[in-house]
Amino acid sequence: MPNAISKMPVNGSPVPPVKPSSGRQSLRVRKTFLAGAFGGLLIVLGGCVTPEQQALTNQTQDQNACVSMGAAFGTPSFTHCMLQQQERRDEEHLRFLKEAEINSKLARDAQIMREKRKNDKD
Repeated sequence: MPNAISKMPVNGSPVPPVKPSSGRQSLRVRKTFLAGAFGGLLIVLGGCVTPEQQALTNQTQDQNACVSMGAAFGTPSFTHCMLQQQERRDEEHLRFLKEAEINSKLARDAQIMREKRKNDKD
């Protein structure tokens, strides 16, 4: 019995039957799928960082920034640079929190306006 799916019309023309793929093509598809799945897993797990890991990463980045600016580890200039890096990071965090608060207020105001318009129509 012929494959019923191959006889279904698409835009008025019959769909040709699917040919079995060669082993080489199947292996390539499988490898591509596995690479994509692995990449997706890395992206998902990349967001799972403990606060301790994030603090260590931040410290390493700050130290590297200070050393790249010429401050030798253990010197007063290095300590001053590390403090500046922490201040910068704190300011970024505060700016993020303020933006989140503003966005939340805007969303709340928009919701109130939608509800008022809906009530005015009724």
